[in-house]
Amino acid sequence: MLKFDGLDLFSAAVSASASPSGEIGRHSRFKICRLKKVVPVRFRPRAPPFDMSLQKRIPPLALQMSLIGLALGFGIAKAETIAFTCVRSNGAYSEEYELKIVSANPKNPKDKAKVFLDGRDLDQHDAQGYQEIKNVQLTKSAVSFMTDTFFEPEILDGVKYASGTVVAITSIQRDTGQLKKVETVTGGILAKTLGEGTKVYTEQCQAVLNPAP
Repeated sequence: MLKFDGLDLFSAAVSASASPSGEIGRHSRFKICRLKKVVPVRFRPRAPPFDMSLQKRIPPLALQMSLIGLALGFGIAKAETIAFTCVRSNGAYSEEYELKIVSANPKNPKDKAKVFLDGRDLDQHDAQGYQEIKNVQLTKSAVSFMTDTFFEPEILDGVKYASGTVVAITSIQRDTGQLKKVETVTGGILAKTLGEGTKVYTEQCQAVLNPAP
């Protein structure tokens, strides 16, 4: 069997069913051959030299995945901290405060993102109700979070107030520092003092460089 450029060339075989007394059997130098089963060999074409060199230059898939995972691990190795100095104004009254947002630690699945107002954790629970920070989102263009607050029924100056809720969605544009808060008050003492319904507030903030974690 010959191989040439990936093709199998077989020599012709002659059936040996003729008797030794036949024409071939008269000559002792000829031997009677029986046709044997020929099993073709599967040909695997050789890759061109260029492909072989290219293959050597490409890392194995497992190594590529390891390098990608290592790069991603360095990129999200710790929680991100963003801080702003904001000014809240209401008529002639204004105050300055610091708002700090800390993303959840990606290495700890049970970790929770936090928001601090002048160093005070806005996640609060006591006998009068609770306040929780939810849906913290940090992107290149904006920062946003939701504040979910619940007040238990209370009596103040002899007046009984039912339970109430306040849901606020706060977003800050990172390029301009503009803060927008959409706040919805339902029931409770705040509905009597602030008014029930949805209101929109805007404030101006400035990013703090290299905030402390």
